[in-house]
Amino acid sequence: MNLKHYEPVGVFNALSQELDRWMDASQSQQASRAWTPAADIEETDGHYLVRLDVPGVSPEHIEVRVEKNVLTVEGEREAVANEAGRFTRVERIQGKFVRQFRLPDVADDEAIEADYAQGVLTVQIAKKQSSQPRQITVRVS
Repeated sequence: MNLKHYEPVGVFNALSQELDRWMDASQSQQASRAWTPAADIEETDGHYLVRLDVPGVSPEHIEVRVEKNVLTVEGEREAVANEAGRFTRVERIQGKFVRQFRLPDVADDEAIEADYAQGVLTVQIAKKQSSQPRQITVRVS
Protein backbone atom coordinates (compact mmCIF):
# COMPACT_ATOMS: atom_id res chain seq x y z
CA MET A 1 0.00 0.00 0.00
CA ASN A 2 1.38 3.36 -1.00
CA LEU A 3 0.82 6.24 1.34
CA LYS A 4 0.37 9.60 -0.23
CA HIS A 5 0.82 12.82 1.67
CA TYR A 6 -2.43 14.78 1.54
CA GLU A 7 -2.33 18.51 2.11
CA PRO A 8 -5.85 20.00 2.08
CA VAL A 9 -4.49 23.55 2.00
CA GLY A 10 -2.76 22.79 -1.30
CA VAL A 11 -6.12 22.31 -3.00
CA PHE A 12 -7.22 25.75 -1.83
CA ASN A 13 -3.94 27.32 -2.95
CA ALA A 14 -4.37 25.91 -6.44
CA LEU A 15 -7.98 27.10 -6.52
CA SER A 16 -6.92 30.55 -5.31
CA GLN A 17 -4.24 30.80 -8.01
CA GLU A 18 -6.71 29.76 -10.70
CA LEU A 19 -9.24 32.35 -9.48
CA ASP A 20 -6.52 35.03 -9.53
CA ARG A 21 -5.66 34.15 -13.14
CA TRP A 22 -9.34 34.22 -14.09
CA MET A 23 -9.94 37.58 -12.36
CA ASP A 24 -6.85 39.13 -13.99
CA ALA A 25 -8.05 38.04 -17.44
CA SER A 26 -11.54 39.31 -16.69
CA GLN A 27 -10.22 42.68 -15.50
CA SER A 28 -8.02 43.21 -18.54
CA GLN A 29 -11.00 42.49 -20.81
CA GLN A 30 -13.15 44.81 -18.73
CA ALA A 31 -10.59 47.60 -18.96
CA SER A 32 -11.28 48.05 -22.67
CA ARG A 33 -15.08 48.11 -22.43
CA ALA A 34 -17.41 51.07 -22.20
CA TRP A 35 -17.51 52.72 -18.80
CA THR A 36 -19.69 55.20 -16.94
CA PRO A 37 -18.12 58.18 -15.17
CA ALA A 38 -19.61 59.14 -11.83
CA ALA A 39 -21.73 62.31 -11.89
CA ASP A 40 -23.04 64.84 -9.38
CA ILE A 41 -25.89 67.22 -10.23
CA GLU A 42 -26.37 70.41 -8.25
CA GLU A 43 -29.16 72.98 -8.52
CA THR A 44 -28.81 76.61 -7.49
CA ASP A 45 -31.17 79.55 -7.89
CA GLY A 46 -29.71 80.46 -11.28
CA HIS A 47 -28.39 77.26 -12.84
CA TYR A 48 -27.72 73.53 -12.75
CA LEU A 49 -24.23 72.07 -12.44
CA VAL A 50 -23.35 68.61 -13.73
CA ARG A 51 -19.92 67.36 -12.67
CA LEU A 52 -18.44 64.19 -14.14
CA ASP A 53 -15.28 62.41 -13.00
CA VAL A 54 -13.26 61.79 -16.17
CA PRO A 55 -9.62 61.51 -15.05
CA GLY A 56 -7.24 60.54 -17.80
CA VAL A 57 -9.61 61.69 -20.55
CA SER A 58 -8.16 64.37 -22.80
CA PRO A 59 -10.51 67.38 -23.20
CA GLU A 60 -10.15 66.94 -26.97
CA HIS A 61 -11.87 63.57 -26.60
CA ILE A 62 -14.94 64.95 -24.80
CA GLU A 63 -18.09 66.07 -26.63
CA VAL A 64 -20.95 67.90 -24.90
CA ARG A 65 -24.21 68.55 -26.72
CA VAL A 66 -27.88 69.17 -26.03
CA GLU A 67 -30.77 68.05 -28.21
CA LYS A 68 -34.49 67.92 -27.38
CA ASN A 69 -33.82 68.82 -23.74
CA VAL A 70 -31.30 65.99 -23.28
CA LEU A 71 -27.72 66.79 -22.30
CA THR A 72 -25.30 64.22 -23.73
CA VAL A 73 -21.67 63.90 -22.70
CA GLU A 74 -19.51 61.48 -24.71
CA GLY A 75 -15.84 60.77 -24.54
CA GLU A 76 -13.07 58.24 -24.65
CA ARG A 77 -10.17 57.35 -22.40
CA GLU A 78 -7.49 56.00 -24.69
CA ALA A 79 -5.37 53.00 -23.80
CA VAL A 80 -1.87 53.77 -22.59
CA ALA A 81 0.81 52.32 -24.84
CA ASN A 82 3.44 50.31 -23.02
CA GLU A 83 6.50 50.07 -25.24
CA ALA A 84 8.95 49.11 -22.50
CA GLY A 85 7.30 45.86 -21.47
CA ARG A 86 3.99 44.24 -20.82
CA PHE A 87 1.28 45.08 -18.35
CA THR A 88 0.91 42.63 -15.50
CA ARG A 89 -2.34 44.23 -14.36
CA VAL A 90 -4.76 46.68 -15.98
CA GLU A 91 -7.47 48.04 -13.67
CA ARG A 92 -8.12 51.51 -15.07
CA ILE A 93 -10.99 51.20 -17.50
CA GLN A 94 -10.35 52.50 -21.00
CA GLY A 95 -12.69 53.07 -23.88
CA LYS A 96 -15.76 55.12 -24.66
CA PHE A 97 -18.42 56.48 -22.35
CA VAL A 98 -21.80 58.16 -22.84
CA ARG A 99 -23.90 59.88 -20.17
CA GLN A 100 -27.29 61.47 -20.83
CA PHE A 101 -29.32 63.73 -18.57
CA ARG A 102 -32.88 64.93 -19.20
CA LEU A 103 -33.00 68.67 -18.57
CA PRO A 104 -35.97 70.25 -16.81
CA ASP A 105 -38.16 72.64 -18.80
CA VAL A 106 -36.67 75.62 -16.96
CA ALA A 107 -33.17 74.84 -18.28
CA ASP A 108 -31.93 77.27 -20.93
CA ASP A 109 -30.34 75.06 -23.58
CA GLU A 110 -28.88 78.18 -25.24
CA ALA A 111 -26.82 79.03 -22.12
CA ILE A 112 -24.60 76.02 -21.46
CA GLU A 113 -20.90 76.13 -20.61
CA ALA A 114 -18.45 73.28 -20.08
CA ASP A 115 -15.11 73.43 -18.24
CA TYR A 116 -12.50 70.75 -17.61
CA ALA A 117 -10.07 70.91 -14.69
CA GLN A 118 -8.13 68.26 -12.76
CA GLY A 119 -10.04 65.35 -14.30
CA VAL A 120 -13.49 66.79 -13.64
CA LEU A 121 -15.82 68.02 -16.38
CA THR A 122 -18.25 70.68 -15.13
CA VAL A 123 -21.26 71.55 -17.28
CA GLN A 124 -23.21 74.63 -16.20
CA ILE A 125 -26.76 75.02 -17.53
CA ALA A 126 -28.47 78.34 -16.84
CA LYS A 127 -32.12 78.52 -15.89
CA LYS A 128 -34.45 80.55 -18.08
CA GLN A 129 -35.05 84.04 -16.75
CA SER A 130 -38.81 83.51 -16.74
CA SER A 131 -38.35 80.72 -14.18
CA GLN A 132 -36.53 82.96 -11.70
CA PRO A 133 -38.55 84.14 -8.70
CA ARG A 134 -39.20 87.86 -8.71
CA GLN A 135 -40.87 90.38 -6.49
CA ILE A 136 -44.12 91.93 -7.76
CA THR A 137 -44.74 95.50 -6.68
CA VAL A 138 -48.25 96.26 -5.55
CA ARG A 139 -49.41 99.59 -6.93
CA VAL A 140 -51.76 101.81 -5.04
CA SER A 141 -54.45 103.58 -7.06
